[in-house]
Amino acid sequence: MARTVSTWERESVTMESAGTIASHAEALVAYRLRGKEEAILLLCSRVDMSGEEAAMLGDLARGQVDWREIVASAAVHRVLPLLHANLKKHLPEAIPHDLSAEIRERVLHNGMSNLALLGILIDVVALLRQNGIEVLSFKGPVLAEEVYGNIGLRAFSDLDLLVARHDLPRVVTLLLGHGFRLEIDLSEEQYQKLAERNHHAVMIRDGVPVELHWELSGRYFSRGVYFEALSGRAERLTLSGQQLLTLGGEDLLIYLCVHGCRHHWEQLDAVCCVAEFVKRRTVLDWDLLWRLAGEMGATHMVALGLSLAESMLAVQLPREARERVASFPRLGKLAEEVAERMLAQRTSQTPAMGYWQFVAFHRRVMERRWDWLLYCSKPLWNPTHSDWLSLRLPASLSALYYLLRPLRLLRKYGRKAWGRISSAGNG
Repeated sequence: MARTVSTWERESVTMESAGTIASHAEALVAYRLRGKEEAILLLCSRVDMSGEEAAMLGDLARGQVDWREIVASAAVHRVLPLLHANLKKHLPEAIPHDLSAEIRERVLHNGMSNLALLGILIDVVALLRQNGIEVLSFKGPVLAEEVYGNIGLRAFSDLDLLVARHDLPRVVTLLLGHGFRLEIDLSEEQYQKLAERNHHAVMIRDGVPVELHWELSGRYFSRGVYFEALSGRAERLTLSGQQLLTLGGEDLLIYLCVHGCRHHWEQLDAVCCVAEFVKRRTVLDWDLLWRLAGEMGATHMVALGLSLAESMLAVQLPREARERVASFPRLGKLAEEVAERMLAQRTSQTPAMGYWQFVAFHRRVMERRWDWLLYCSKPLWNPTHSDWLSLRLPASLSALYYLLRPLRLLRKYGRKAWGRISSAGNG
């Protein structure tokens, strides 16, 4: 039975102890130790500022500031709408007029795009309900409303739905009959097999991808996270007069932290979502949350997400969260490394994490060695779209792609290695 959440009340958070006050003050002091541009970006990556934070922003904005670097970084980290809202409120005259107009135009376009995506989401959910299929909506406009209270304050470009695995074939067929197409050029029968063997399917209409997940974590763990378990804790959220089912609060916070780890916390937006959700949802069943995270093998990931929200965005964590985060002695160093790597990404051309960095990072955040081995070896054996397109097998023979994948990799990288050896020999 879904819990109904009619409003998302923003309550003031009382500082529960000297520890909370200290951690908040330390985070603000740390801003001053950063470069001006970095500090301004962090201060503006929130919905509301305290008086102390607004005063610090004003101090930092004096003198020489590279506003174009700040705007570029905000775009890369998908927090440009938040930056715009805070500058408009606290420093309306601080940035050059032409740059201000450019930001305003980009944010307006983002808002219009978000409204269009919300319309598609409502249409898709209505279609599925008419056919007796219930879905959980998450990310996209639903997440923007849940964490920011305003779908225009978050940048997103796709929609995500969680369905029961046995419903996925019907959902794909229904959407194909209503103007959607498959993401790659396969027959419907082949694509149904691909979606069944992976954790999701992607349907596209008018350039908008709708991701249909039947497992929430993206096969991050050996034990899956399925619709049937999550629907019992689901909540109802009203958007544009339509009720949508979405993840329960505890499940959503776990998901945000797991999703951040899956993507190595590359973007500040991921930390903002955790931070604003903790601020807005002042009542959570923390015992349930930590139990669910433990069953999943995600306790370290949740602790890391909360630590980043506290250290980067000065969030005052509830006692139940703060005490658990403090129980991980090595977490502070990892959070520092993640934050530094994240903030070093100033352009979309920043090199992605290499494979061995990927392996090392996930070893530090994954609690179960088997989960880590399975996930980090997936690129070696799990078939990709390229494998399916390179040799079009009948759907009934799709299991053979698991043999094709390692052979294709051996051929590809074996040739490269042989070329390097030959070049060295000739040299």
